[in-house]
Amino acid sequence: MRSRPWQIARAGELVLLARGLVLLLSLLALGAAAAPLAGRQLSIHPAVRLVVDDRGDLHFEVRAAGGDGWSHLAGRFARSRDDWPALKALNGNGQPVRGRFYRIPYALLRDEYRLLGIAALFPDDLLNGEGWHHHVGSARLPIEEESLFRLALWFTGDGENFRDLLAANRLKDPSLQAGQEILIPTALLAPPFRPAAGAGAGPLEYGRDEEGEYASYSLRRGEALYSAVVARFTGRVDPDDMDEMVEHIARRSGIEDVTDIPAGFMVKIPVEDLADEFLPPTDPRRVRLEMDRLLAARYQTSIRSRDLAGITVILDPGHGGKDIGTRANGVWEDDTVYDIAVRLRQKLTQRTSARVVMTVEDLSQKDRPHDGPFTRIDRDEDVLTHPRHRATDSASVDVGVNLRTFLANSVYRSQRQAGRDGEEIVFISLHADALHPSVRGAMVYVPGERFRRGRYGASGKVYRRYSEVREKPYVTFSRSERLRSEGLSRKFAENILESFRNHDLAIHADKPIRDHVVRKGRSWIPAVIRGNQVPTKVLLEVANIGNARDARLLKSHEHRDQVAEALLAAILSYYRGR
Repeated sequence: MRSRPWQIARAGELVLLARGLVLLLSLLALGAAAAPLAGRQLSIHPAVRLVVDDRGDLHFEVRAAGGDGWSHLAGRFARSRDDWPALKALNGNGQPVRGRFYRIPYALLRDEYRLLGIAALFPDDLLNGEGWHHHVGSARLPIEEESLFRLALWFTGDGENFRDLLAANRLKDPSLQAGQEILIPTALLAPPFRPAAGAGAGPLEYGRDEEGEYASYSLRRGEALYSAVVARFTGRVDPDDMDEMVEHIARRSGIEDVTDIPAGFMVKIPVEDLADEFLPPTDPRRVRLEMDRLLAARYQTSIRSRDLAGITVILDPGHGGKDIGTRANGVWEDDTVYDIAVRLRQKLTQRTSARVVMTVEDLSQKDRPHDGPFTRIDRDEDVLTHPRHRATDSASVDVGVNLRTFLANSVYRSQRQAGRDGEEIVFISLHADALHPSVRGAMVYVPGERFRRGRYGASGKVYRRYSEVREKPYVTFSRSERLRSEGLSRKFAENILESFRNHDLAIHADKPIRDHVVRKGRSWIPAVIRGNQVPTKVLLEVANIGNARDARLLKSHEHRDQVAEALLAAILSYYRGR
């Protein structure tokens, strides 16, 4: 049985410059920089590849981005920024050139990248409470000498631990044969390879039976299959999707009554139904996801403004016109989120120096906060393009959704043309979801890099009448732009959720920040943040109106005002660098 996925640990220690220089000398003594690296390559990301050289040693080769120096590369990939002299010497002493790959020895890598490199190289390896189970000869690249010494070096940090591996595996001969399984006990594993004790994501165990691979979860007292398993581990939140997945998992697990499952029952989740972050740690999709997130995480805004002077906030209250959005428990989406947007706009204009741009105007409410619950559905919201657009039928609803993106892009371009930094703009699309009634709280969607690789826009007759479309009908994004946007947006989403916690507002219990939507077997990004050029952008589901408690709270104007207050605090916090 495999253990649940670990959480990536951050390297906690700094390596002093002197230590880096000593390491450099030892590497040079081994001839590490004597010639261009000859070996076999495994691409684990467009910017990162793993190399096994002719001696069987592991290296990363990483692609330099624009503006990178050796200290930047060391800060991202090495254990310490102070390791930059070693990297420079190992790569010929010149300056990094954008787009070229540069070598980083395994000994210098940050813990996170050691873990991802090994996981990518040995996808058949397993992890459980005993330790790491390594399958000799299963590497995705040929390794000339897969010795016990090398395994000890890679997994424990010290090759001399091979003697302990001999004892743990009851071996007399240190030579290894293809197909042999070697256990590296948990007590010997270096920190990045140990399962994360007490992490809230599990525990998941992995196994295989006659129906295929699965992850198993021991249901705790009081937990339900819907919230504790399906919502948490599969990423499904749509009511119909959840019902279908519950039936599927119940059948796979031999559960006859989903309302009467004893505590401790081992629920089986087919591996193909797991969200990527809960796949087995060595699954290539999991490795790629973790690599994407590590690379995106290096981006954070350098813009600072205590009172938001110079900052533009684009507020996009969702739906409107014929499309009222979701409706449940006496609450409908469009008027509810519009009122939150109006309240946030008022707070921003009265208490900060920010410029606020609304994408929509409700002609009934205009810029006045609405007290009490909404009792009448109006359909008089316009998207504030030139000319205005109102959704009057299904086709015009789709057009209106896309026009919000064109409007945001027009604001972005005008700001850039005026000499403003693109990071001085934030885009917030406000929504209220109607999910399964067992889940509640806020959830934030950010633009996942891997879901934004197309060309976005429109140029048909129905669109050409709008000036915002004619300005630039289509946009595309480079990989670095997509990574940057995901990283900045995720940081902003973290600020939003922290502010919600500080204001006692409910947050979705499992994975409240998501980089895509999963519905009806499809994975996608909401349109308003998919083709949006604003680097920092989120779609915020303020609550689940399918949950009776969330809906009751949203009927209260005091609660809606509290949501707006939390968003104001989040924007201020983001631009104060907290």
